[in-house]
This record gives sequence, C-alpha cells and structure tokens, in this order.
Amino acid sequence: NAVQGDDALQWRDRLLLGFGTVLSVRVAHADSRLAERALDAAVDTIRHVEAQMSLFDPGSALSRLNREGVLLRPHPDLVAILQLAQSVSARSQGAFDVTVQPLWQVFEQAASRQALPSPEAVTAARAAVGWKHLSVSNDAIRLGRPGMGVTLNGIAQGFAADLVRRRLQASGIVHALVNAGEWTSLGDSSHRQPWLLGLQDPRDAQALISRLA
Repeated sequence: NAVQGDDALQWRDRLLLGFGTVLSVRVAHADSRLAERALDAAVDTIRHVEAQMSLFDPGSALSRLNREGVLLRPHPDLVAILQLAQSVSARSQGAFDVTVQPLWQVFEQAASRQALPSPEAVTAARAAVGWKHLSVSNDAIRLGRPGMGVTLNGIAQGFAADLVRRRLQASGIVHALVNAGEWTSLGDSSHRQPWLLGLQDPRDAQALISRLA
C-alpha cells in the first residue's frame, strides 16, 4: 500500500510470509514506480535466501542437505553463511552451533506432547551435534555424522536483511525499514526521525519495555 509523506517522497509497503512468519519492507522514493520495483527486488532477495536456507521449505538447499547429508555445487551465498557460522562457532568455542538441529527436533517433538524429552533421546541427539563435523567448501557441503542436521534460523534472517538492504541501496532507495525476520534500516522514517523499534515486554504482549533508535 502507499503512504504520502510531507515531502515529495512516495512511501510504499510490502507484506509477505517468509521464514515461517510475517515479514515486511517499507521504502520511500520520489518515483513511486521505482519504489515498487525496489520492493519487488526485496521480495525476490528474501525468496532467494529462503530457497537456500529455510527449513520451512522442504525443497530448499538446506533441507536437501539435511535429508541427504551432502550438497554438491552449493550456491555461494549458502557457502558464505555457513563459513561465517563456522567462524562464529570457532570463536565462541561452540556456543553458537548451526548443527544443533537434531537437538532442537527432539525438544520440539517432546513439546508437542507437552513434555520434556527423555535423557536417552537428548543424549542420542547430542551425539549428532558438532560444528567441527560440518564440512563446507565451494564444491560441496557435507555432514560428517549420521543423523546430523543444520539449522540457519539463528543467522539466515539477518543475512537476508543485509542482502535486502544492499539491494535497496543499489536500487536508489535512501529511506527504508526491512523486517526479514531481523531488522535493518536506511535513512529516516516518514516522520523525518530515526526509525524506532519497540522491545516487547516478555510478560505483557501489549507493553514495551524499551525503544531502540
């Protein structure tokens, strides 16, 4: 939809479903047609990241890797994000680990029964977790242990937001707010002020505990 600003800028908004939630992109430009084309490009960028990294898409490259244990000739963006993840794992001594997916699945399955997983199930899942057993190169991505799986839910949305931001800039957009599961922005809001994000109170869905410019 469109929003007319106080100046010559034409504001345009786009809502879409992605990464299992509702995403949004808001941009401004004096040329409304350019703004709409920029939104189209933003959506294409998000869909590209989903096709590589989303666990909500059974046909994504990541889903295929988890099923088959190997992905040949991976897309450079998938290689880049996994190499970044491996670097963070090394620097954090494994506190961040994208191979945690088997453990996540065990807890998710138990939660569907309103229970906790058994100690045996947790031990078995942990045996399949370990970032050092994930091999990443331009030629192939391989899972080195049986039952391994990768989740990029802790990093793919920020990667998508950064890609969208760069693509909007390349399209000539100066003012934008991007929610690709993580937030980023360009320029100012329609009120000619810095963009403000509210931090929701975890104990009260109707309250904010802080605001972040």
